[in-house]
Amino acid sequence: MTLNDYLKQRNLTHEEFAELLGCDRTTVTKWLDGSRIPSARWAQLIEVRTEGKVKAKDLRPIDSYGGGQRLYGVIVTRGLTIQQAAHLMNMSRNALAAYIKDQSKPSRIHVAKIKHYFGVSL
Repeated sequence: MTLNDYLKQRNLTHEEFAELLGCDRTTVTKWLDGSRIPSARWAQLIEVRTEGKVKAKDLRPIDSYGGGQRLYGVIVTRGLTIQQAAHLMNMSRNALAAYIKDQSKPSRIHVAKIKHYFGVSL
């Protein structure tokens, strides 16, 4: 299902959907008119918030997400913020955010914690 079809089916305005996601209405409008493609993180969040009706792969057709994006998807699916997930694993929010963005490689200790708590390999 397309995002546009989902909004029509649920009778949601761009503003209401933006509120559900925590972004600006103009961002949603740009996704819908095709002038912007949602980032992998937004696409995963949209899939979660639409209960899988709108698939991330349909919003952002790429072959695969990096380990950081898979980790972010699991964190969001469990209803956690990055801050909460970092606290759970006893690591800094900045370190976890860097792993999610695939900007740095985690230490062996952090790899083990991520695998233990979220079942994701980076």
